[in-house]
Amino acid sequence: GSYSIVTKAVKADASPMTLRPMLTDLARSVSFYSRLPVPLLPGEPDAHGPPDFPGMVRVLPLVGAVIGLVPALVLLAALPLGFGPLLSAALAAAALALATGAFHEDGLADTADGFGGGATRERKLVIMKDSRIGSFGGAARRDRRRHPLPHRRPGPPRGPASGPG
Repeated sequence: GSYSIVTKAVKADASPMTLRPMLTDLARSVSFYSRLPVPLLPGEPDAHGPPDFPGMVRVLPLVGAVIGLVPALVLLAALPLGFGPLLSAALAAAALALATGAFHEDGLADTADGFGGGATRERKLVIMKDSRIGSFGGAARRDRRRHPLPHRRPGPPRGPASGPG
């Protein structure tokens, strides 16, 4: 169960780590969570093999940083080129979707289909596991594309009042 995975991860972190197993876990985790090309590491039998999920726990922050570099670099390149903040942010969001294979978009659609179409917990889970996209998933993805970024109306500054006191 999940308890044994957490227990193994904690025990793995308690022992001194060498760099090689950590790099292997990092490479496999990046490969699992993204479409970024990851080379076969020395001593690794299969670059596309399943990751060691307990080992992944210790490298997940690094995986997020590696994958997050893709949209960050796009944003850093687009702003000085004069694309403006909105277009630069949209390009960065598109780069993240490409880097992850739209992993989060698929999860959003599955969740919307499950909660929109399932009356019971069991039915929701069956719908979420179905690889086809339903009407609720399509609507969620459409709405996400229409409003890809959070919006805030301009208004007075928030926070404590700054003025003569």
